[in-house]
Amino acid sequence: MWTPILYILWSSHGGDIFEVYKGLYDFILTTCMQSEDVNFFRKIFENIKANEEIFFAIKQEPKFEILKYKQYINMQLLRLTQEEDLRIIIRMLNRTLRGAIASTFKNNHVEQSRREFYQALDYLKYGILKERVEK
Repeated sequence: MWTPILYILWSSHGGDIFEVYKGLYDFILTTCMQSEDVNFFRKIFENIKANEEIFFAIKQEPKFEILKYKQYINMQLLRLTQEEDLRIIIRMLNRTLRGAIASTFKNNHVEQSRREFYQALDYLKYGILKERVEK
């Protein structure tokens, strides 16, 4: 189920990992909220804890699952030097996505949650410091 959606998102957003996560958020919400099982999904997300990875089934293996999509990520857009950096960013993005979806279902404020999720992605993408100070 996820693989075709991810390939479509990667190709339609020029490999911008942040735009792909925005697309994932919208896809998951649309799919879950328009499902006849919307109440089932609502219960899952209302009860999920921040550190649980049940719904996303993220494997914590040496070869992190999402890295099979690395070839689709436009690395020229990122200031990363090592594969481990990408793993860290992906974990951050996954947790941010999971939290945003849970918040959307718990608070039932789709547009507000979407704006907050997009803003969180912008903070990750562009940072929050006015000026970077090298140590």
